[in-house]
Amino acid sequence: MKFLERRRKDDEGLHYPYIVLFLSLIVVISLSPLFASPGIGAVLLTAFMFVILFTGIYALCERRIPVLAATCIALGSVAGGFLFLGFGIFSGFVLQYTLMILFYSFVVFVILFDLLRSDEISSRTISGAVCVYLLVGFVFATAYFLVENLWPGSFAFEGSLFSEPLHAYPRLLYYSFITLTTTGTGDIYPMVDGVRALVTLEAILGIFYIAIFITGMISILTVRGRKKEKG
Repeated sequence: MKFLERRRKDDEGLHYPYIVLFLSLIVVISLSPLFASPGIGAVLLTAFMFVILFTGIYALCERRIPVLAATCIALGSVAGGFLFLGFGIFSGFVLQYTLMILFYSFVVFVILFDLLRSDEISSRTISGAVCVYLLVGFVFATAYFLVENLWPGSFAFEGSLFSEPLHAYPRLLYYSFITLTTTGTGDIYPMVDGVRALVTLEAILGIFYIAIFITGMISILTVRGRKKEKG
């Protein structure tokens, strides 16, 4: 009963966990050029990734089991980042960003599950839907970043390969959202067939998500209108 009461209150006003997650994602996107700075860039990137881990866990605060699962994944990612930054162990880097991809995907799944159970449009559903869209962009950006560091030369920027894959995250984050929104500027492009398949998948998801989201909102508004007419 308490959960249902809290849920009703959230639907009536702002749902702060989703709002906080949204703001953290926007801040990371806005400050992403700093992550390319030599020396301090990797530290800043890791620090802001940890901020997203924290706000992502906070976004799931209403559900105990998802929070515990997300916390375990986040701790593993933090441990990987510590091994890489503190001791230069590359396997720590791989662990950190592999678990980041898993974490983003898990949060997307939980928020989507929450949205699918909603029968009305509120600040909760809108902020949650926007968070899902942004997190999908981060999933693929992190995957591209990991691939580029495992197999240098997977991407090219303005006709040249990335000289420093560890500093490529800002450009790959930009590329991910350009692909997700199907803008396609053409300055960054994949060089490997496997990566092209991943890029194609992101473009398809971006198109379908927007289409389904708009269709869902129209459907909810239609149902609500019919209920008012009957009432």
